[in-house]
Amino acid sequence: MGQKCIILIDIWHNAIEEVNGYLPEYVNNFKNNLRIILNIAEIKDIDIINANYNHGREKEREIHNDFLDYNMIKKKNFQQNKYDTAYICGLSLDGCMLKRDLGYKNLRIKNKSIILDASLNEIPTRGVYADKFFNKMGQLWKEEVISNECPKRWIVNGRYEWAGPYYYFKKQNQLDSYVSYVMEKENVNLKSVDDFLRELE
Repeated sequence: MGQKCIILIDIWHNAIEEVNGYLPEYVNNFKNNLRIILNIAEIKDIDIINANYNHGREKEREIHNDFLDYNMIKKKNFQQNKYDTAYICGLSLDGCMLKRDLGYKNLRIKNKSIILDASLNEIPTRGVYADKFFNKMGQLWKEEVISNECPKRWIVNGRYEWAGPYYYFKKQNQLDSYVSYVMEKENVNLKSVDDFLRELE
């Protein structure tokens, strides 16, 4: 039987705390659940992979302070062929966690899953999935969350890193519905922290 690993994608301090400004209970649950996973991983000698993509913006995209004390393997030293099971956690569910080279869609490990309650979706979000989802949900939902205001972290040297419109979730049920929509479209194998713990018994 091969090894298991935890892949942490883009657990950036600033981005996580920005989400906390909109939905603090959501972020608090994420932090608590991720601590549970990482504590168990260290006890069970499960490798933790630091898949932090900062693209030269180290200060803005530092790992969240809550998770600095864990022993992690840098992504450049990660050897996928050592593992037969991967659990992916981090940020953001509709983007980096799917599309990074160590994200769900590109990871070459056979048994892979996203632990939903140890992951976050960025606020605001943007892109094709967000546009389609809010068009589907109707004008009332769309008017409540849509904005042309680009978040400061997506403005680099005076230029927008990502084009709008931007969707600022204000209610947990809106965000949950959107994440479910994306996960279903991408046919993601989802697990919970409880599932993770059961698989280690």
